Amino acid sequence: MALEAISKIQQAESTAKNILDKAVENSKQIISDAQVKGNEEYHA
Repeated sequence: MALEAISKIQQAESTAKNILDKAVENSKQIISDAQVKGNEEYHA
């Protein structure tokens, strides 16, 4: 029973970490895209 609970907690931690990692990557991409767009508008 305890082992099953530990396993579920570890799965949840892993899922949460994956979601966080994905969110960080998405944020970096959004910032990168905004910088590119900003540079294009500045030089236009």
